[in-house]
Amino acid sequence: MGIVFHVFPALLTVGDDGKLLAAVCFSSTNCLTMSDLDHTKVREALELVDYSVGTEGTHVGDARDRRLDMLMQYFINEFPASGKDLRVSNSLIQSEIQDILSYSARSDSPIEEFMSRFDELPAVIGQIDLEDFQLGFPLNISDWPLGTEIAYQNYIFNNIEWSKWKVKYADPARDDPDFVDQFGERPNEFDEEFTYWEIEYTARDPEYAIELVERELEVILGQIIYSMLPWSHSNQFHKGDVWNRPWSELRPPFVYLVRDKNGYHDYYFDDDISPREAIQMLLDRKERVEFRYPQIPSLESSNRIERKLITAFRNFHSGATEPNRRRAFLDYWRAIETLCLFGDEKMEDIVPRIKSVVRNDSSDSLFEERVKEIKNKRNEYVHEQVDVRVTERDNEFLRQLFYELVPFFVINRNTDVDRILIWLDNGYKSSEKLDHELQSKENELHLLRKIRNTKQR
Repeated sequence: MGIVFHVFPALLTVGDDGKLLAAVCFSSTNCLTMSDLDHTKVREALELVDYSVGTEGTHVGDARDRRLDMLMQYFINEFPASGKDLRVSNSLIQSEIQDILSYSARSDSPIEEFMSRFDELPAVIGQIDLEDFQLGFPLNISDWPLGTEIAYQNYIFNNIEWSKWKVKYADPARDDPDFVDQFGERPNEFDEEFTYWEIEYTARDPEYAIELVERELEVILGQIIYSMLPWSHSNQFHKGDVWNRPWSELRPPFVYLVRDKNGYHDYYFDDDISPREAIQMLLDRKERVEFRYPQIPSLESSNRIERKLITAFRNFHSGATEPNRRRAFLDYWRAIETLCLFGDEKMEDIVPRIKSVVRNDSSDSLFEERVKEIKNKRNEYVHEQVDVRVTERDNEFLRQLFYELVPFFVINRNTDVDRILIWLDNGYKSSEKLDHELQSKENELHLLRKIRNTKQR
C-alpha cells in the first residue's frame, strides 16, 4: 500500500519503495493552487535572493544570507511532503527551493510563481530516478563477535574484511584529489584494527541514504555500548591526550564512502573530526556482547514501548560519546525521561517510577534523595541557573539507572501501556500502603457490584 500525500490540487501516491506511483490532478485547467505559505516571508525571501547577487563576502551580504537561511528553514518545514517517503535529503529539497526562488525572482509575478512551483515540487522531485547506493564506512571496534552482519529493522549492515573493503572503497576514494586533500587534514586513518562495513540503500540522492544510516547507527551503537561496557567503565584514552574525550569512544564513522552503479561516487566526512581510537574487543567485552546484545529485540517504531527504547538508545549513545560532561548529563537524563514518561506527566513522576523498577542496596530514602538531587540539577541546568556543577559521578549514576531500566522495558515491550503505568506508579509503594489501596479498591468494587445488581432488577 502506497503512502498518500495531499498536495493540492494533486494527489501524490508514493510506494513503500519510494517510487512515485501516481500524481492525479484534480483541476481540469492548470493544476495550480496557491499554497498556505506566508506571503510576507515569500516576498522577503524573493527580495533577498534578488538583492544578494554581487553582495557575497560583504557584511551586508552575510547578514542577508543568514536571514535567507532562516527563511529557507521555514520553507523546508512547510514542504508539503515527507522527505523520508520521497527518499530525498533536506539538502536536495533546499537546493530545489533555492532554484525556485532564483527563477521566480526574475518573473513578472514572483510571489505567485514561487508559490505555484513550491506546490508542484513534491511531484517534480518524485520524478527523479531512484538509485541503488552502497555506503562503506569504518567502525572503531576491533571485532564484531556476532557474525558478519548487524540487522536492525529492515536494514542489514554487512561486515567486510579490510582487504576487500580497501579495494572496493578506500582505493577508489584515494583516486579522488578532493578526498585526498580533506582526508589529509583530519587526524583519522583507515586503521586495520577497525571493522569495515557496508549497507545498500535505494534513494533519490546519496545524502538521504547518509542521513538515514547515520540515524539508525546512533541506535545500533547505543545498543553496542550498552552491551559491551559496564556503566562503571572508565575511558583509558583520557590519559596523556589533548582531546576532550567522551565516556565511550564508539562514535559515528568519521567518513562514509558512496558507490553507485558506476562505481565510486562520493565521500562524506562526519562533522566530528576528533580521532577515533580502536576499541579492542577484549574477552570480557566479547562475552558481554555475546550475552547481552542478542537480548535486545529488533525494535519497531510501530510499537510504543519499542519506539521509546529506540529514542532512549539514541539519547544514551549521544551522552556516552559526548565529551562535554554537562551535555552528556542532559543526554543521559533524556534517555531516562523517555523511558519513564508517557505523555503529560509531571517531571516529579520520574523519581517514583525509577524507584518502581530499579533495585537499590542502600536505604530507600538515600536512593530517593540521590535521584531527586539529579532531577534538581537537570531542572537548574535547563533553566540556566549559574553554578550548576555536574560531576562524573552524576553521569555514572545516570548510566546505572539507564542500564537497570532498559531490561524492564525490553521484557514488557508487548505489555499494554496502561498495565505498565500501573506498575510504574505503584511498584515503589510499601506493602502496607498497597494493602490499604487494595482494600479501598475492593470496597469500591463491592459498591459497583451493588449498583449494577440494583440496575439489573
